[in-house]
Amino acid sequence: MKIIPNFIRTLIWRAFTYSSMIILAFLGFIVSFGNRKIIRAFERLWSSFILAVGGVRVQVSGLDNIPKRTVVFMPNHQSDLDWPIILSVMPGDYVFLAKKELFKVPIFGRWMKFAGHLPIERTSVVKVYSALRMMIRALENGQSLVIFPEGTRTPDGRLGQFGQANFKIIEQTGVPVVPIVIDGSFKALRKGNPIIKPAKVKLKILKPIFFNKEKAIKGKEFCAAAAGEVRSAIQKELEK
Repeated sequence: MKIIPNFIRTLIWRAFTYSSMIILAFLGFIVSFGNRKIIRAFERLWSSFILAVGGVRVQVSGLDNIPKRTVVFMPNHQSDLDWPIILSVMPGDYVFLAKKELFKVPIFGRWMKFAGHLPIERTSVVKVYSALRMMIRALENGQSLVIFPEGTRTPDGRLGQFGQANFKIIEQTGVPVVPIVIDGSFKALRKGNPIIKPAKVKLKILKPIFFNKEKAIKGKEFCAAAAGEVRSAIQKELEK
């Protein structure tokens, strides 16, 4: 019997998400004048609304672990809802790394570009280094980065393998990584399933990792060691 209410909820949620995105983009383009604080405020408001309509409640902890400096946030990736979940509760100025295809989505893609989020394309070495330069510029401009090191959503909540190329920016800049644990978003909206279900999601921000042990190593060896340390920190929390 739950199938029908969830189907109706999904129709309402998707209609609200798309219509509110249009309103957000219209007001954001007019009101913000490119001001990053206003843009982030619009994103937080929109994210909170669409989560509420979808019946998704977020319990956040560890906000005091965010240092007062630019960092690279690395969350695990359970659902398409991870974006609005992070946007709804995370303070400060940060940009997401996202696959280039998302920037081609009508309205949403225009907003992504306007809001300063960064497209990533790993089809060649040239494009990888172009993305790396964009990330370095964002950090130099005082914006933290949000990178999903798994590169794709998990179908069952289990933690996937981390792409080591994601840690090249850490080797290049020396900025710390702040791991983020998202637990339960796959129950609300699973990969490959269009139906949204009410769920409680826990988001926990862990202490920053500075990679002091890895400073003596370089290249692929550094990236492998750093990836292993961040993945281990997130895995421990998911197993609790």
